[in-house]
Formats: sequence, C-alpha cells, structure tokens
Amino acid sequence: MELPKPNIHKLFKLFFKAIPYIVIIILALLLNKQCKETKRVTDFYNNERQTVEVYKNKIGTLTATVTSTELTNKQLEDLLLKKNDTLKKLASEFKQIRYVTKIKYVTKIDSVSVPFEVKIPCEFERKGVYDIDAHFKFNYALNQTGLSLSDISIPNEQTIITGTKRKWIFGKQYLTTDITNSNPYIQTTEIKSVVIPIEVEWYNNKWFWFGAGAVGGVLLSK
Repeated sequence: MELPKPNIHKLFKLFFKAIPYIVIIILALLLNKQCKETKRVTDFYNNERQTVEVYKNKIGTLTATVTSTELTNKQLEDLLLKKNDTLKKLASEFKQIRYVTKIKYVTKIDSVSVPFEVKIPCEFERKGVYDIDAHFKFNYALNQTGLSLSDISIPNEQTIITGTKRKWIFGKQYLTTDITNSNPYIQTTEIKSVVIPIEVEWYNNKWFWFGAGAVGGVLLSK
C-alpha cells in the first residue's frame, strides 16, 4: 500500500503559524538569561566578599575555591576599579583586562626556637610583642638558653591580573600575567601562566540569539 505524500504546502503553513510562538519562547529565554545576569552582577555588587570554600585536594593538601564572576569591562570599571585605587593603577598598565584575581591570606607559624650553642652565664628573661611593622608581627622570649618566637603572622594581599599589553602605542599586543604582593617582604620567584580560550557553543552565542530575535521580530510585524 502506497503511503500518502506529505502536503508540503500544509507543512509550510503550519511552520509559519508556529513561528510567533517560537519567537516568544526565544525572547522569554533571552529575558530570563538577562534577569539572571542582572541578579548575578547585583549580588556581586552587594557582596564583593565571595564565599570561599576549602577542600582537601587529590595531592593531599588544602585548596581554597570560589566561584568566578564574569563582568563586562564597564562593570569591572564601575564595581571594582573605581572603588580600589591600587587595583585601578595596576589595571591601567593593561590595554585590555581578561582576568582579575585578588587573594588575601596570612602565613602563620606557631613557634620557632633558636637555642644557643653556649649558654649565657647569667639568668635573665625578656618577653614581648613585636607589632611595629604592619607586614609581620610575633611574640618573643629571650633568656640565657636561647630565643623563641611564637604566634608569627605575615599577612599579604595578592593581585593577579591577566590581560594584553603593548610596549608602545602602535606595538603588537601580547598576553601577560602580573602578580603583585602588598607585603614587601614577599617575593614572587616563579610564574607559569597558561590561558585556554573557552569555546562558546553556537546556542550560547549572543549573536545567534540577537539574529533569531531580529528575524522573529520582522516575521511578527508582518
């Protein structure tokens, strides 16, 4: 028994009837995405101190992790650079910024003992706290047998910026990573930086959605 041939004209007619509903769905998805983006940026603005989680990694040490926030260049300027003069000055060295990471940490050592090889032939003891320098502090105790330091604390704020620079105004742009420590006693001795571009799926491309919305708008107007 021969199957009836599909009515192409009828199928096209049904398809064009469905276009307005397809466009509505696309626009609803775009609106939902925009609302989520606005909420994400607002949350970042209201709470710059993001929640840091610590977990034991596969090499047996601890890793601090935080969800990264995506901002446009204007949002970066408004939400971060205008509020932080130090960060603004560091960012000004870049033609275009791709990543900004700020890390605050404290190096803490419970105690360090330094015994004297030869005991001092008199009994004495000196104790105190050294906190004159903002970049480190500790408790100390000294007697005839040696020196001991305790509660050693070395704070540091590290700023990591990855972006493009130029050696001169018409020079070729090159990708670079700068690491700056707020503590002058801490030096960065080695950096290995690798950036892998994130491939955007076709359905996540903003130009695809823009084109789909524009086409839908034209069809709805007819």
